[in-house]
Amino acid sequence: MAHNGTMDVRIPTQRSAQAAEHFAVLLHLDDPAEQRVHRIWDALDDHGTRPVRWSHGPEYRPHVTLAIARAPDLGHVESVLEPVLARARGLAVDLTAVGFFVSDKAPAFLAVSPTVDLVTLHRDVHAVLDQDHARVHGNWPYYRPGTWLPHCTLAMDADTPGTVTSAVGSVEDLPIRATVSAVRLEPMPEQLLRPALSRGAEPQHRAGPQHRRLRRRFLAGDAG
Repeated sequence: MAHNGTMDVRIPTQRSAQAAEHFAVLLHLDDPAEQRVHRIWDALDDHGTRPVRWSHGPEYRPHVTLAIARAPDLGHVESVLEPVLARARGLAVDLTAVGFFVSDKAPAFLAVSPTVDLVTLHRDVHAVLDQDHARVHGNWPYYRPGTWLPHCTLAMDADTPGTVTSAVGSVEDLPIRATVSAVRLEPMPEQLLRPALSRGAEPQHRAGPQHRRLRRRFLAGDAG
């Protein structure tokens, strides 16, 4: 969402109209809140836990994911979502506590308070994506209403939760009270999701060099 209140979306200028691809709908945070999350990432690194940006590259930004799905035309998805996402800018997003997903890797995150406004925005985004004219399919169940746990990822492999909580406590007193500064539709190459798809697990947003190149291409000049 640009600073004039319109959606600020970076999508490729050339792609096959027939090839559906995964995309994520992301909420980015205001600059002071982002810097506080970056300090937590730095502290995790100092405590021996690799923060999420280690696998995504230095341009990775803290965010809250509203949905992950597939579509053949992200420009069309942008157009159908714009009326809903136009109200996201300035939305309060409070990062309130450290949490962990239950798995062998125990991904760590900052839990986001499920306020009425945030839950309503999330519900309305999925209501649009579920409509036939949106031409979206493969909507990830972990992000759907009723199962979504709003969060901002800290680390993908946090096998010592005590270290994570110590790292967070060493630099921050929660909550972090943030506002939404921008909305992104971010392409997610399918080959990077195949391990999660084959396991039926939540996509972990792991990214190798190819994904980092795509992010630079799609998000270059991001002022949000």
